[in-house]
Amino acid sequence: MKFAIVAYFFPPLSQVGYRRPLRFAEYLRSQGHSVTVFSAHPKTPALENYSGIDLALNERIPPGVRVIRTPSIHGFKILLAFRDRLRKRPARPSASAFQAPSPPAPLPGGPNPRKRWLSRWVDCVMDWFSVPDQYTGWILTTLPLILLEQLRGRADAIFVTGPPWSGLISASLAARILGIPVYLDYRDPWTFNPYWKAKHHRISRFLEEWTLRTGKATIVNTVSMEREFLRQYPQLQDHIFTVYNGYEEETRLEMERLRKGRASNQTEFVVSHVGVLYRDRMPQELARTLAAVSASWEGRRPLVFKFVGPVMDPAALQREFAEAGQSHALRFTGEVAVLTARQEEANADVLLLLYPGSQLQVPAKVFEYAFAGNPILCVADEGSETADLVRRHSLGALFNGSASPEAIRSYLQEKEQSPREIIPPSSSFIEEFDGTTLSAKILEIMASKRPLSS
Repeated sequence: MKFAIVAYFFPPLSQVGYRRPLRFAEYLRSQGHSVTVFSAHPKTPALENYSGIDLALNERIPPGVRVIRTPSIHGFKILLAFRDRLRKRPARPSASAFQAPSPPAPLPGGPNPRKRWLSRWVDCVMDWFSVPDQYTGWILTTLPLILLEQLRGRADAIFVTGPPWSGLISASLAARILGIPVYLDYRDPWTFNPYWKAKHHRISRFLEEWTLRTGKATIVNTVSMEREFLRQYPQLQDHIFTVYNGYEEETRLEMERLRKGRASNQTEFVVSHVGVLYRDRMPQELARTLAAVSASWEGRRPLVFKFVGPVMDPAALQREFAEAGQSHALRFTGEVAVLTARQEEANADVLLLLYPGSQLQVPAKVFEYAFAGNPILCVADEGSETADLVRRHSLGALFNGSASPEAIRSYLQEKEQSPREIIPPSSSFIEEFDGTTLSAKILEIMASKRPLSS
């Protein structure tokens, strides 16, 4: 069979969203299917603040998988530059004794009064470029290529994963035009995502419902998310399925190798968060708590909080640690290669897992953390999917977002004073989240909704 996979994030893009489509492409090839992947070009401007590029990941793409990478047309960036030019303070002519005094110039940063209406119009148009997300321009380049690719041979099915939601729209439009089935993979909820903030919510709601009607099946990655979809869209009964995220065998073996040869932090006790830290994952209250933990630390080794990877809003942490006089205990590495990130996971004394404010999702990094063999300090809401997974598989200690500094400090000091040991994941964890088994389940779902001939 011939499959088309639409996945904005795919190697060499290193954001966590690449894992699920890559794992599925690997499985399809192992079963003898033909696979073409449509993904974003690494030089797409929208990636600047959201993902790094790791060329080593290209080695993970299975032989025979065609990857078509398309850039995104960012019209809103052109409009943004135009608006900023409108708002620039005009040069003030030099006055002379024979000239009437000029009217005061606009304050810096404010729009020129004569052009205020045009600036507002540009702002309004820019808002629409964010529907359904900032990747809207990717539809303009990707949809035509999906359609043209059919000249090489008709795909039997399209598998699309999101976010970004623009990918779901591109694939759904292509499926409608070509008359082939499309299967939707929601790695995160869309319009009821607590971390998602966008204007024109009604339009996004309409687009979400339209894609759900277009898809032959919808796949989500937690049971809680499936329940919420069914609550909001009762018509999805017998149409929505849960397939959890998981790990790849390559990742498991590599983490086992790294943890056996891990370095010992003799001079510092390092608590590491590895991966992108989004703004909503580090509320001000939690930043204040971590700073207070550092200020009251009484361990044998100095405590260090290390953030490996991009931090979307470092100011919250920097401000609280500075006010507590603990700036020396806070470290940022910036973007690092995937292998470096895994080495940092293995070397840490304790791994920090942050997912406050979300009931429905599990962060993908937990499936690497589990194989690093280190204790996990998890901050998540009680009753959430993340808390349930950590507790069910005994991965670490759970705290909610309002946990006291004393409770967290006590846990960390206990770990600092205990002999360091490797904590392997349970056999139930290994069995439940095996990536190959989960990919096979996705293919079974696709076949059950529409028989797929071999």
